[in-house]
Amino acid sequence: MLTCLPQESAPVGDETVLELATAITPDFIELRRKIKAWTSAHPDDIDPHDNLHARYDELGGWQIEAKAKKVLAGLAFRERDFDGGA
Repeated sequence: MLTCLPQESAPVGDETVLELATAITPDFIELRRKIKAWTSAHPDDIDPHDNLHARYDELGGWQIEAKAKKVLAGLAFRERDFDGGA
């Protein structure tokens, strides 16, 4: 699947550059957002809800994210750009 990213640095919508780069299916996007929301709200807790991390891992989420970060770095994005940091 080919994902196109905007070439300008202005935000496209609510998605971060990393979300755009890893947007392979709606289910994958939703899992990633749920994991990120849980981690932000409960940084030291284990997520008890629906085995989100296990499902994300089954879909190859951690590998896809790592590959996307490598590609984005090759396109001159900085790590702080990946999740919308300033």
